Amino acid sequence: MKIFRINLWAMFLWFWAASISWCFVDLPVAYIKQPDGQTCLPTCLTMALHYKGKCELTTDTIYMLHKETRYNRYNLPKIVSRYGLYALPCWYELGWNAQTLKEELDAGNPIITGCDVGRSGHFVLIIGYTDDGRWIIHDPTSKWQGYALGGKHNIVPWEAFNWRGGVFIHDKPFPEPKISGRVIRVSAPSIMRPAEIAEVKISIRNNGSQPWQSPIFLESVEPSFTSFIRRESPFFFEGTWANRSRVLKAPALQPGETAEMAFKIQAPQIAQAASFREFYNLLTEEGKPLSFEPVSGPGIFEMSPKILVEPKFPKPLPFAETLKDGMPSPFWSVKFGSLNLDSSTTKPKALRLLANNQHYNAAWVGDSSWSDYTAECMVYCDYRPELKAKGWDRVGLFVRDNGDHAADRNNYFESGEFYCMTYDSDDGRIRAGNVMNGGIDDFHPKPFIYLKKSGWHKFAIKCKGETIAYELDDTPFHTEKDDLRTTGSCGIFYKTNFEDRMLTHGALFAEFRCNQ
Repeated sequence: MKIFRINLWAMFLWFWAASISWCFVDLPVAYIKQPDGQTCLPTCLTMALHYKGKCELTTDTIYMLHKETRYNRYNLPKIVSRYGLYALPCWYELGWNAQTLKEELDAGNPIITGCDVGRSGHFVLIIGYTDDGRWIIHDPTSKWQGYALGGKHNIVPWEAFNWRGGVFIHDKPFPEPKISGRVIRVSAPSIMRPAEIAEVKISIRNNGSQPWQSPIFLESVEPSFTSFIRRESPFFFEGTWANRSRVLKAPALQPGETAEMAFKIQAPQIAQAASFREFYNLLTEEGKPLSFEPVSGPGIFEMSPKILVEPKFPKPLPFAETLKDGMPSPFWSVKFGSLNLDSSTTKPKALRLLANNQHYNAAWVGDSSWSDYTAECMVYCDYRPELKAKGWDRVGLFVRDNGDHAADRNNYFESGEFYCMTYDSDDGRIRAGNVMNGGIDDFHPKPFIYLKKSGWHKFAIKCKGETIAYELDDTPFHTEKDDLRTTGSCGIFYKTNFEDRMLTHGALFAEFRCNQ
């Protein structure tokens, strides 16, 4: 009977373990929150050093380290050397992947990781991973709505990082790379017309101690962090590439040698503007990377030119939406889906832009040649503070977009960048600012302006050189001197943080026009 009871208990434990996310690695790293908005890197470093028994886990330690770390991961080797440790910083130049990070955690080393979130980026500390492909982190900032990271011992999917390299910290020196490549320069066009042919040049050096094996090929690859997967490139140029993923055979470089790989690309034939990020890497015939060493390159995202493919806008300024025959102008482009006439409003007659199963959307006119102009429209400001706990909507008028039409968000492929005037449904705040790297900033000084009643309001943005003038209901709102963007299209964007799609209302706007 005793053995039977033990077996039943063992079976219960087995079924219980199978029903939860079982952590393969979860390092017992003590947590501390960053004391201000500028100290994510030294806070992560403090947690890592404390885990290795090298410092106290205090705010004083964070501020002391911040004097030298600032925001630069490449300052860490000198700093940790005073503690008898060694640091290996990386942006994209080393070939780290999921397996590299797991091996580092298996060895008992937490990893300082860069995240491309917000306007300036962020650092978190990876302390473990689970068997379902997620990662355990200490984020020195708090968790908030719409932010997947944040807080102590948070378990997140890889996509939440928007990964941007990091720092390994060891007790022993890192070896020199044996087989490795270091990208010197990538030259590619930033804007192309559909079907246009252009040239890409990639200069790379053998920075290892051994010759490269042969043959090695430059390939178009998926931006996958788990493995190297060949990808059929939309910029394949027939007659010059080996096939739709293999660009060319790379030279077998000796240590210290540098070579330039030049090849032709042809832009895809598309009807509306779209941004592409091409990812290239060096692979063997079997599809393996040049090297598996953590100290070796090139990295997964190091050879990744971003190209805007943009048809010429068929209509010069001015432009005015008249809803002729009850239909939106055919000159509109929409990121996802289409614009529709809103049947619930008649004064004014309005268009509604929905998210269409996404978390954002954009509708625009114009192209990258538009520079000095005014864009204006009526925007319905939908004040819904009672839903703040469940999420919120943001609607905005934008000008001088970089061509991604990505709203205020970013990932490996696109990044919002434009000037905008926006309204948030949860608190009614009006912003007059810009979006850079997917992060929004408000030029308007305190006290901020809030519209705490639903209704129609006229938004306008006037661009002339570096002067960006914002108007609300035909009244000057704010004027700023800024040179982030000098050209680009204009339109309306919508963003939602509601997970319940029944709560999303989209952007409702009317009488859109732009002129010089």
